[in-house]
Amino acid sequence: MIRETFHSSRYARLLLLAVAVSAAAAVPKAWTRADGRPANPAQLEVDRTTCKDELRKAALADGGRASEIGLHTAAVDMFVSCMAVRGYVALKGG
Repeated sequence: MIRETFHSSRYARLLLLAVAVSAAAAVPKAWTRADGRPANPAQLEVDRTTCKDELRKAALADGGRASEIGLHTAAVDMFVSCMAVRGYVALKGG
């Protein structure tokens, strides 16, 4: 019983990590300020890191349901929304 729980828990963590990594690879790479002002590269990096961290926390809070259909798309949408709250929009083709 304990061995099965350990393996299930380990599998869930690996699955969550895979989803977070694949979502991070699919998020837009190029961003601009929604208000048209020039983006500060240092602040952009801080905001990207913050949003990536929020994505990881959400994946961990998911409780191992990472295999649900559409999670990858939802994770990318969550990242884009996080960046929008911080005043950015993704550039097309970025």
